[in-house]
Amino acid sequence: MHEQKRNELMGGSSDSTFNLGLLKSTYHNDDLEQFIRNNTLLDNKILEYNHRLWQKTDPIFQDPKPGIFGAHLFAPYKIINSYKIDTYYYNITFIWIITLLLFTLLYFGVFSKLLNAGKIARYYIQRRSRHILRNKLLHK
Repeated sequence: MHEQKRNELMGGSSDSTFNLGLLKSTYHNDDLEQFIRNNTLLDNKILEYNHRLWQKTDPIFQDPKPGIFGAHLFAPYKIINSYKIDTYYYNITFIWIITLLLFTLLYFGVFSKLLNAGKIARYYIQRRSRHILRNKLLHK
């Protein structure tokens, strides 16, 4: 029963409109799969380092580490304060937070104040170095 259903999905029978083999041949990207699964040119799929085992292939199938930036690149979800958040919603929220932060910094002119502070600091550093150089030349 299961074998017949699997063969139907993989090969597509005449009465089936869903053909997994056709979908894979149409939309599969080998380079993207190699990049995500990291399974090319690896002799050791599991490495031992600092008395721990590290999985080097198929990182997409690993569970993400908790924390704001703890998850690996292709993690399907992020864990923040023991809550699982879908990566899509996490990324959208992160983009909005950064956008609001940058907008606030621009609105209050923080960037121009930093640039002006840098110019003022450079002026005082140059003035002090000229003063020190002048004193050295005078006391020779």
